[in-house]
Amino acid sequence: MEVTGIVSRTGSSAEALASEFGVPGVFDSIEELYAKTQASIVVVAVSEPAMKDVSIACLEFPWNLFIENPPGLTVAEVEELLEAAKERKRNVKIAFNRQNYSVT
Repeated sequence: MEVTGIVSRTGSSAEALASEFGVPGVFDSIEELYAKTQASIVVVAVSEPAMKDVSIACLEFPWNLFIENPPGLTVAEVEELLEAAKERKRNVKIAFNRQNYSVT
C-alpha cells in the first residue's frame, strides 16, 4: 500500500505530515485528492464533529472508506452515513481503536 495524498484544513500541518512520512501529495480538497491520486481507499481521520460530513463527502467518489472511530456523534448521524453508503454502493469500514474496548 502507498499513501498518495493528504487533505487537511490547515495546509501547514498537512505539509509537515507529508514531509515526515514521504507522502507525495497535499491537496486543498477531497475532490482534488481523488482527481490527482485516483486512490482506491481513503482513510477518514478527522475530528468527531466533522466525521459524518467529511465521510459523506468522500462517498461521492468510488473509494473504499476506512473511517476512524467514531463514525458520528449520534446514532442518527451513523444511520445517515450508513444510508448514504448504501445508496452509493460504497464499502465503509470503521476502525475500532483499542482505547475504546472498555465501552463494549
